[in-house]
Amino acid sequence: MRLKRWRPIIIKDIRLRVIRENLRTLMRLAVDAEIKRLDYLEDLYRQKRINHKQTPSQWLRELFIYDKKDSIMTALDSSILRCSEGSTCKSREVMPLAQDISTLDKDMVWNPLLRHWICIDCFNFYYKSESARNELEEFLKQDDF
Repeated sequence: MRLKRWRPIIIKDIRLRVIRENLRTLMRLAVDAEIKRLDYLEDLYRQKRINHKQTPSQWLRELFIYDKKDSIMTALDSSILRCSEGSTCKSREVMPLAQDISTLDKDMVWNPLLRHWICIDCFNFYYKSESARNELEEFLKQDDF
């Protein structure tokens, strides 16, 4: 997204919340299945490489699979499917589940400074005040970062 302001996506209708959670779950399952398939293919090519039976075209396919898996993981990290705060996510404290599962039913907020999504709990804890957002913006403007 190219928004320049903090954008909360809050759904109040309970039926729409259920639909949102189900769609996020389906997308997450599809991503997991694709990563698992790419892992399997990557292991096959790795075994051929270890046994010195890999052709140059198979080496290129292995690199393509690696790049595709990397791009999927990068897209997942910046997607609305999970909070980008990672292990410090406040939703995990409320509901001690895995990071990918704990935010499937949460409202999310677009962080324009870091260009990713955070859950509403993390937004309220870390960035609710204008001064906290300005502090993050000043930190990102530093030459060292």
